[in-house]
Amino acid sequence: MKPLVSILMPTRNRPVFFKKALESALAQTYDNIEIIICDNSDNDETKQVVEMYLPTYSFIHYEKNETDLKYIGNMNKCLSLANGEFVNYLFDDDLIAPTKIEVMVNHLLVDEDIQLVSSPFYFINEHDEVLGINQSVFRSGENWIGSGQVMIDQMVGHICNYVGVPTTVLFRKSALKQPFGKYHEFEFIFASDMALWLDLLSTGKCVYLDDPLSYYRFHQGQTTAEDEKSWGKVMPGFIEGVQLVVIVGREKLAQSKEHYVLMLANLLKHYEEKLLQLTNQHHNDVEIPNELGKLIHEAFDCIKNYENEG
Repeated sequence: MKPLVSILMPTRNRPVFFKKALESALAQTYDNIEIIICDNSDNDETKQVVEMYLPTYSFIHYEKNETDLKYIGNMNKCLSLANGEFVNYLFDDDLIAPTKIEVMVNHLLVDEDIQLVSSPFYFINEHDEVLGINQSVFRSGENWIGSGQVMIDQMVGHICNYVGVPTTVLFRKSALKQPFGKYHEFEFIFASDMALWLDLLSTGKCVYLDDPLSYYRFHQGQTTAEDEKSWGKVMPGFIEGVQLVVIVGREKLAQSKEHYVLMLANLLKHYEEKLLQLTNQHHNDVEIPNELGKLIHEAFDCIKNYENEG
């Protein structure tokens, strides 16, 4: 029997886009799926949409949250309800191509060391019109398969989510070691996606397909995880990027000492640019988190973990 795939749909107050996202999940050519919907809405509009489909599709599981779980909480609730061997998040304003799950499952079945499969995605607007396609260093005209360390070097080294947004990724649930939004002792909001990929990529391989299989929507009223946190005069994600590098240093997840040092250099360059931008924006009245200096010191101290590798 084919492995069960859990399509997880955290949602809040987007019944129109949600309906389109749900229909894209129902249109999958892969025939062993469950759809887990965790509704964080403050009204019953999404519930009414779901109720139209429940009599026909017994594999839809719907739960209305009694309280607002926020982004991270709702992502984890969906994950806790998943029964599938493989998991794919589907955000309520995104879409997935009909063959997405089938194509990606086939790659995961080839090699048990493959922990996740991703691909490029199209940018679309509120009318489903394609605006463009995202670019990744791993898109080269053919499917890419390689060590998770290579992906980590690129992703954390450039503070850029080259793996993709959650909608784009199908991953092996057994490879996930911590809840969504947490890795080691750190909790992530701005870089919660990257923390999840780091958790999965710390062991094994990954595949990046050349063909886009998802659609990421831009629209008015769009909100993200970082919108739920009041950043004030602190640069969004300032701490979280350093935390990711610290984890890579501690666990020796970079390919080599040279790769790790380059990662540190890119991090400092990135933060220099962002700090200047933030300083100009707030007229030199910028808050530097107290723990930043300690984290940067630890990141540099982790170089010694690679000393025996030249």
